[in-house]
Amino acid sequence: VYVSLDWEIDTHALIKEALSSGKTVAVPKCLPGGRMEVYRLKDFHQLKAQMLGILEPEEGADKIAEERLELALIPCLSCTKDGIRLGQGGGYYDRFLAGTPWIDKVALCRESLLSANLPCEEHDVRMDAVLTETAFLRRKEQS
Repeated sequence: VYVSLDWEIDTHALIKEALSSGKTVAVPKCLPGGRMEVYRLKDFHQLKAQMLGILEPEEGADKIAEERLELALIPCLSCTKDGIRLGQGGGYYDRFLAGTPWIDKVALCRESLLSANLPCEEHDVRMDAVLTETAFLRRKEQS
């Protein structure tokens, strides 16, 4: 799950609730070269502000292999109901999620920011669903 910035859909309460109920929570860390890894978060206070004020796990956190992930909650600037996601343009999530069909990919998007159409390039990873304030929109299977 991404750790939200001020303008994104807030995930802090969700993360804290998941931790308090004993769930395994993995959060992303951006690395040089446009790479991203995920680390197990055991306590919300393990997060420290890094580049651009993004909260990321401290040094020493346990890395989690992507094969162990089941669900990814992904930020977006906008998204279509069919799972085309507009991110910040860095491609971190697209590179990380490429070739991971076993992970349920859910974009958290404000309903007011849903778009009818967005550009989609070959390398863009489609979301399996979009979650807004009022709806859970599962993408129709592609034929």
